[in-house]
Amino acid sequence: MVKNGPFESLAVGKVERPIPKDKEVLVRIHAATLNRTDFLIVMGWLFAMRFFTGLFGPKRPVPGMDFAGVIDATGKEVVDFQVGQKVWGFLAKAALVNVSIYWKKEGQTCPQN
Repeated sequence: MVKNGPFESLAVGKVERPIPKDKEVLVRIHAATLNRTDFLIVMGWLFAMRFFTGLFGPKRPVPGMDFAGVIDATGKEVVDFQVGQKVWGFLAKAALVNVSIYWKKEGQTCPQN
């Protein structure tokens, strides 16, 4: 996503695999949502949100916020999550990708059942 506008302006592409920093977790995304908030941000209709999402264009090229997946890697300071653990959460960066980074407080572990 390089500019705000209709969903027809979105394109499928490749992004570089991120490397988690000390307090971050790398998650292989298994499920993600595209909800009303994402729609309004993509369209640029939430003008007040543009101060956080990009005033003249999107700060992050990939939409999506809610996710579920499995941890692929953790940063050095992350002790409460382990590789292979199922997690879910609200991601302020990009959930509509294969793998994504989130700060350890943005996600929770999934129940075993």
